[in-house]
Amino acid sequence: MDELEAWNGRELPLAEYHAILRRTAERLQASDQVGTCLVSCSDEFVGDLRGGFHRDVAQPLMARHAGNLQRTFEISNLGGRMEAGSVWLVDDHFRPDVEPAERLLVVQVSAHVGRRKHGGRYEYGAIDRFGRRSTCCGALQALLAPPPVLESMRTPWLEELQTAFGPRRLAELARLDPATVPVRLAVVHAVLQAEAALTEIWVDPPQARTSILLVATVALTEDRENGVLPVGCHLVRCDDRSGRIERGHDLRSSPEALDVDIGGETLAVRSREDDGAADAPGDLPRSSPSRLEGAHVEVAARHVAGLRERIAEFRGDPLSWRVYARPLLRSFFSGLVKIAPELGADVLRVETAAPWVQDSQRRRVLAAPHPGPEELRILHDVEEQVQQLRHREAQHVLEVLAGENTPLAMG
Repeated sequence: MDELEAWNGRELPLAEYHAILRRTAERLQASDQVGTCLVSCSDEFVGDLRGGFHRDVAQPLMARHAGNLQRTFEISNLGGRMEAGSVWLVDDHFRPDVEPAERLLVVQVSAHVGRRKHGGRYEYGAIDRFGRRSTCCGALQALLAPPPVLESMRTPWLEELQTAFGPRRLAELARLDPATVPVRLAVVHAVLQAEAALTEIWVDPPQARTSILLVATVALTEDRENGVLPVGCHLVRCDDRSGRIERGHDLRSSPEALDVDIGGETLAVRSREDDGAADAPGDLPRSSPSRLEGAHVEVAARHVAGLRERIAEFRGDPLSWRVYARPLLRSFFSGLVKIAPELGADVLRVETAAPWVQDSQRRRVLAAPHPGPEELRILHDVEEQVQQLRHREAQHVLEVLAGENTPLAMG
């Protein structure tokens, strides 16, 4: 992991990055049982990324046990989105009949941004297609300026992107230097999609003993050799239906917290880790009285105990506490909703001084004696909104939910 982390935020050639990724995976490989997954945009210029991952990562790792046609589980869609249930499918597809002592899954989540030489400097966010200037990634840039042709269409992919980014990040991007906005869009998107994968791993970890090497990147697409900007890497150890972060790091997902250098021949992006004061909610967190009944008491108490253990694991390292606060909160809430929607609804009764749920959603869910399909949809929407929180807001919510007087642990 040292080699992967050393390149975080610094561009390098695509083949060189994939060689580092393969070497890292080989060091982690405890058996021949390996599975690989690549999440990327459908853009035709991302073909080098897909081909390179297959040739330089998947094929060498799986050569000893996979068939000629079985190489990479590829998710290719507009923008490069980690679709719900993807981790479960990857786990299922690479699970042998006889479980090995340990498996390794290598997952690369990649956004992309085009660039072209213009006046002796790189212009980011565009690429030359058939002699004309074309936006790239067009799906991500539609977040800020949706093309008129989309106005009369229902576009679930754009709605998913808007939900993940949220109004705060989009407002930040509108205020920043337009020359760096395409890079910030891609970096933030890749980090958020990796968080979505981490959430799914925590909620439904593989049944077999499995190590998951999850990396987030931004592919730099142009009309010559492509580069890659690593923006995150995470090593998750899964055993006995639980997942534990062994090591990890990523760039910030707040556009304003990224320092972007586009002036040289290679791209560089750095996180500002010392601007957290602005992230804190204005009021102290507090909780409203609420009591669970029956079997829910034991289930909620068990989940709160697990949450406290994970919080204690991360709090000693400010960087880890920043990186994993949001996916931890999202997985905690999603896990409760999965067990019983009533438990998820009860979380909405807890006042945290952080705007992680809209008042209208809270009222509609709590008004239903037993959540039905519509209320379940709202609960799932609330879970997705966690990605819109600043990391300090997510930390405050976690501290309230796992605190001494949390109503989730009261009978």
